[in-house]
Amino acid sequence: MPPIPLSFQGRKLIIVTMYGKERELVPILERELKVYCEVPEFYSTDNFGTFSGAVPRNESAKNTIKTKAVGVLCNTKDTLAVASEGYFGPHPNCFRIPANEEIVGLLDIKNPLFITGKFLTVKTNFGRQTINPRSFCKFGLHQ
Repeated sequence: MPPIPLSFQGRKLIIVTMYGKERELVPILERELKVYCEVPEFYSTDNFGTFSGAVPRNESAKNTIKTKAVGVLCNTKDTLAVASEGYFGPHPNCFRIPANEEIVGLLDIKNPLFITGKFLTVKTNFGRQTINPRSFCKFGLHQ
């Protein structure tokens, strides 16, 4: 049986982000999927965990993406959302190499569909440095 053609053309796609990822996502999604994108101002993705770790992520990245997308769609009458999760840390296969991984998921509740994609690179600004608290004095910073 041939695959059923799936079209997102003309639909509104909610992008679940707070930190400017829409600048990269909107042009690609609108061009390739023929959708129009919107970023809700009322929805805080920090509730699902923060990049800094101040709010821990309690689920896997993939489940967090789906939870973000479901959450935003429950607060609207829309049916299509994109969310993402990323991290800087050790490469999953070569632990001594720093890596940057970004996972993006598209949830379509109209056609019950959840698609994810992942990008992993070692090109990163990830780094760590141990500093002496006394060194703050050099810069006029106090504890």
